Amino acid sequence: MIEEHLNRIRATEDESRSRLAAAEAEAAELVEKARASGMQHLDEVRTECGELERSLMAAARRNADGRIGALRAESAKKLAALAVLAHKNQEKALEIIVKEFHEGV
Repeated sequence: MIEEHLNRIRATEDESRSRLAAAEAEAAELVEKARASGMQHLDEVRTECGELERSLMAAARRNADGRIGALRAESAKKLAALAVLAHKNQEKALEIIVKEFHEGV
């Protein structure tokens, strides 16, 4: 009777060891699947970040090009106004020189 009881205990221990080994193998498999899934997700996020960075850079370039174009147009207007004023001042200077020359002669 003691031998039977010991055999049942040994059988239970063997079954427990077998179940433990199976559980460890399953856990290792789950960990590997989770790691692979995490790496895949990380790659997807890296790809999305790259696409977002390119998109943001393109938008920044468009905005900068628009701002540069506006600044160039504004600068061209100011230069044109300065050219008109310079021409008017040149005419006034010539008039003063001619007037002084006539008065001096």
